[in-house]
Amino acid sequence: MEIVYLSDIHDDFDSVRNLLNCSDADLYIVSGDLLDRPFFTEEATIRYRQCEQLTYKLRQRLGLRNIRRENLKEILIDRKDISDKDWKIIQTLEELTIRGRRAAHQKYKVLESVLRMKKENLVLCLPGNHDMDLQYTSLHTRDLHRHWYQVGHFRIAGYGGADTYTPGIPSQYIVKYRGDQGKSEMLRFFNEIKPDIVVTHKPPFGILDFRTFGGESGSLELLRFCEENSVLLCLSGHIHEHWGFEEHRGTVFLNPSNFGTIVSGGKLLEGGVFFKITVDEHGLSNITLAKLENKNTVDMVNLRKEGSCWQRKVLNREHFGEFLRRIPISPKESSVPTIRQRLIKNMNHFFKNSQENDNLLLPLLSKVSNLEHHFDVSIGVEFLGEVRPFAKSGVVFYFSGSKDPSEIKKKIYEETSIIRDVYLVDVIDLNEVKNAIQKRDYEDHSLLLFAAYHTFGTTIKKGQVEQIEDHLERDGMFKGEIEGSGNAYLEIFINSLETSESLKDFYSKMESLGITVPESFQKIIAGYYNGPFKKQNQESC
Repeated sequence: MEIVYLSDIHDDFDSVRNLLNCSDADLYIVSGDLLDRPFFTEEATIRYRQCEQLTYKLRQRLGLRNIRRENLKEILIDRKDISDKDWKIIQTLEELTIRGRRAAHQKYKVLESVLRMKKENLVLCLPGNHDMDLQYTSLHTRDLHRHWYQVGHFRIAGYGGADTYTPGIPSQYIVKYRGDQGKSEMLRFFNEIKPDIVVTHKPPFGILDFRTFGGESGSLELLRFCEENSVLLCLSGHIHEHWGFEEHRGTVFLNPSNFGTIVSGGKLLEGGVFFKITVDEHGLSNITLAKLENKNTVDMVNLRKEGSCWQRKVLNREHFGEFLRRIPISPKESSVPTIRQRLIKNMNHFFKNSQENDNLLLPLLSKVSNLEHHFDVSIGVEFLGEVRPFAKSGVVFYFSGSKDPSEIKKKIYEETSIIRDVYLVDVIDLNEVKNAIQKRDYEDHSLLLFAAYHTFGTTIKKGQVEQIEDHLERDGMFKGEIEGSGNAYLEIFINSLETSESLKDFYSKMESLGITVPESFQKIIAGYYNGPFKKQNQESC
């Protein structure tokens, strides 16, 4: 049996996707921290941390230190000595807590859409101290936390989380770690299951657990269990700087370090490392430390069991030397794309990003002028380039001021349908978008679509578009979260398109993730299976 083990993903789902594409193992174990933060932007994380600190001081001042911050509003609702400033802090924390939960759920859906690429392989996930309890997410069928699986000759069990305070993550949603306190839940679970292979986020005490500042930080209970139960293999993570291989009393311990790119000391620390493990009915026989490099894998170090000893051989000195040095790079030098860059890239999957077609402008603008005069409304138009797979020029209409939105939408579709080589992608009511911004509604479809179209498109008639953009720009954090949320949906669509055999299969995947596909994208996605795109693909095969 071949196992690929990677840990501490920290939101780097693209690297997970690339690894799955260029490898083939019987079992993949994708271990925590799966998320880096529940939000899409650093600004939201910073604002949440600030509210955490301010509510902590408020609880101290009011003698409510033992009250959980998420229960603070309910307890203080009838108090008259709470200032408007304090209420603002409490309400902002509540809003961001809800936002963090929703954004985290979206990220888990993106990861699930990636992991579904391996239809014939078993892929299991373990949460870390940056994660929610996976039983409440779209990854619940892969959850290793307090679960076990019989794979071949071996029983595999996992226990996630860590007894570490992780700032910027709502505490009520994080996976609860009860591994070392009193009657250890972790120890009780492992003693009941008696696994051959143990997967934990927090390492055992004294083995691959040393922090540069803080010393040994692992679990005594985990170490004791492995020693007393002849565990074959213990897989952990969490401590990025203390990675590697260690054998102790017959148990092999592995920590591959961070697979995702992480921030360390204000600089980025590259990841991509993982273990390939060969195990048969006789036990472990081969372990390779490998690295993902440019969408391919490079074997760096091999450990082979010969008799009772492990023989170590460096396979690629150049890559292994670079990994050993691990020189951080400045965020400014990083190739990690921003949310906006990712959004543009993913929109380009559906709409070819090119300059507007001058031959179409005159008839389009003529129709717009007639519509504005007839309905007494302001209309904006954006060009999205060539629509795939229809090979027509895509446009989006924005209108505001209409007393009958449904009527003007209907009329816009009628008028543009007769213009040759134009495909009307969508019609957006800017009044709905403005209301969503004022309410700070992170889930409003009109707002999410507006942000995606406007980020990607080229404005050929402004209408009220600039005013709406100004409203959105007033809160950079809110705008960034909206763009991140819209991009998450696009990534799920793209990943699912690549792994679906039919339109029905695609929508089955969307239903299982609880996602409604906007009508504008429904038409384009249908073309992938029923239109010219499918025909072109068949001809090229």
